[in-house]
Amino acid sequence: PFGAGHDEIDDALVFDVRRAGVFEQACTMIPGARWRNPAAVGDWSAVLPAGRDVVVYCVYGHEVGRATAMRLRAAGLNARYLRGGIDGWLAAGRPLVDKPAAQRP
Repeated sequence: PFGAGHDEIDDALVFDVRRAGVFEQACTMIPGARWRNPAAVGDWSAVLPAGRDVVVYCVYGHEVGRATAMRLRAAGLNARYLRGGIDGWLAAGRPLVDKPAAQRP
């Protein structure tokens, strides 16, 4: 029930929560996303605006994305994880963008 489909992220704040080492090796990300360290979700969740939908994604949409979404929900945010992660996004033919240099861990 906390998973978001590819067509359900348009108005949401989108965060790439791939682990730091995985994100560092990656060249691309979902358009409009910003990377946040899933290990530090307690820190960055405090500055997210209340009332906004939040969607997080990891590589496959399993443990990292789901756990981060659950922690955000526990903090009172309307958070969901992207079903299938970035791999599912790519497999569905969705666009990716080059990772900006400023988005390095």
